[in-house]
Amino acid sequence: MIEKAVRKPPSTTLAVLCVLTVLGNILIILKGLLTYYMLYSTNEGRQEWAIVVFDVTYTLELLTCVGSILGAILMLTGRKTGLIIYQLSSLAYIVLTFLFAIVCFFSIVGIPVGFLQIIYLIPSILFFVLYLFQGKHLS
Repeated sequence: MIEKAVRKPPSTTLAVLCVLTVLGNILIILKGLLTYYMLYSTNEGRQEWAIVVFDVTYTLELLTCVGSILGAILMLTGRKTGLIIYQLSSLAYIVLTFLFAIVCFFSIVGIPVGFLQIIYLIPSILFFVLYLFQGKHLS
């Protein structure tokens, strides 16, 4: 008789992290869409390279958020694959946001927007570290 591998339910901490990850990434997507719309509506005076930077940045941000949501959902089902997807997506988001903040600081929209981008990194880095400790609960 073949026995099925039984997946253990995630810890409460891991479940809370996953739910917060899904909600947080949905909010990041909404923020990104709203910001992109506001920037797109004012593209008339912008240089072409700045428009390309915005387009690429917001597309990649959307993809990293979708990856993080997918990873969190898989982790809720107890799959370690979800952790790997989340970590890759989160790391890409952190690097992307940091690079965008640097570009903002020095050229596109200035120090306030660059500073806000750095603030967005704080929860992302915190969650990345917390997930490292919760990975042992996944199979």
